[in-house]
Amino acid sequence: MNSAILLACAVFDYAIRDTVLMLMLLFLPFIDRNWSFRLYPQYPSRNYLNLGLVTFIVLLCLIKPQAIKLLPGILLLTAVPEEWFFRVYYMQRLEFLSNNKFRANLITSGMFALLHLPTQGMFGLTVMVPALFMGWLYQKNRDFILLVLVHACFNLVFLLFIKEALEHKYFIF
Repeated sequence: MNSAILLACAVFDYAIRDTVLMLMLLFLPFIDRNWSFRLYPQYPSRNYLNLGLVTFIVLLCLIKPQAIKLLPGILLLTAVPEEWFFRVYYMQRLEFLSNNKFRANLITSGMFALLHLPTQGMFGLTVMVPALFMGWLYQKNRDFILLVLVHACFNLVFLLFIKEALEHKYFIF
């Protein structure tokens, strides 16, 4: 039901759509009485991976200083709400209901890609591949911080390098 509400709000174009969607991503899980957030144990080896991702983000900021301006928005307005809703809540809920991790990841990633269509057009479907990877990563580790950092890295690399290359027509499509 929550996914239907979210999709309906994403389809229409209105002045505060992005704000409404972000708030829904953050708070819809708390309305679901059949869901509970479980913290999984943190393993020391994962801290090294998280530190490596933070180091990568810092290097990106040193290479491309405009990343410093992009980073707060990427973390707070995209990575945290999207990963919280799609992986921590929605995919986990589908896993419980269907008892099938692969199907849960596929459906969640498909919905994630569909929600990018209104703002990015057909190009929004390209987020399906990273979404499948992040779904798999969350299923393996259950580490929300790791997921947010990976999402931020994907978005920064896209905005700083890939989008710039596409805008300058370095690639022929």
